[in-house]
Amino acid sequence: MTARRFAVSRRGLILGGGALGLGHAFLPRMALAQEALKVAGIYTVPVEQQWVSRIHKAAEAAVAAGEIEYTFTENVANTDYPRVMREYAEQGVKLIVGEIFGVEAEAREVAAEYPEVAFLMGSSFMPDAAANPNLAVFDNYIQDASYLTGIIAGSMTKTGNVGLVGGFPIPEVNRLMHAFMAGAERFGVADAAKERGVLAIGNVIDTQADYPETVVASALWHFEPTMNAAIAAVKAGNFAADNYGVYSYMKAGGCSLAPLGTFEGKVPAEAMALVAEREAAIRAGTFTVTVDDSEPKSS
Repeated sequence: MTARRFAVSRRGLILGGGALGLGHAFLPRMALAQEALKVAGIYTVPVEQQWVSRIHKAAEAAVAAGEIEYTFTENVANTDYPRVMREYAEQGVKLIVGEIFGVEAEAREVAAEYPEVAFLMGSSFMPDAAANPNLAVFDNYIQDASYLTGIIAGSMTKTGNVGLVGGFPIPEVNRLMHAFMAGAERFGVADAAKERGVLAIGNVIDTQADYPETVVASALWHFEPTMNAAIAAVKAGNFAADNYGVYSYMKAGGCSLAPLGTFEGKVPAEAMALVAEREAAIRAGTFTVTVDDSEPKSS
């Protein structure tokens, strides 16, 4: 697919075919705090895609709040990703958000070329302050919510078996599977589940309304805490290499259990009581869901 570039402001959405003139050179700290910050998103898939949609939604919320000006390019091939990063950096964007899972080395090289630009990138690796003091990383660490959906799934199975579907055994997928299995304490593709008449658990987004008889619960990712923390850091002049994944934790407001919708009252009361108990403990910091990025095995 061809990469498409857009600009978003409080006045609406503008489609741009060429480079966007994003304005000024580096501004003093106080000036940045007084005007909307220029933010760009670079995505390898359409913004409607499950994972990226949460980043895009958070950026649009910041636009609505008057915190940022936001432009984005979607469908960017990994081979083209460094070029788009450079374009936005040259145009005066102060915060670039994206996902560099398939272009780690090249993206970090570009970031090193623009030390005055803050880069907040989805990554499977940790930040390197020595090489890239201006590049922070994140991922959807929503293991807390996945654990709670595991409790629900374990209570709803009639056979004692729970199946998991993941595209690739990457850390993001692995940790959520492990958390889910810990919640079920025994070892989602909604369309396939619906076709086969089995129940499914959602991940990242809530599809219960689309599959009211299939999707029991979902672990939701909220990128707003991550986005807001990065915006605040850039405006304060103290953005640095850091692991922003912690803002996806439940106690930071980065994930939650979606409403059960049509399954309200259908999940065993004992399971929901345990969900409430564990959720309260997670938010209070007295119960910790293990982050395990190793490849899961069937049991």
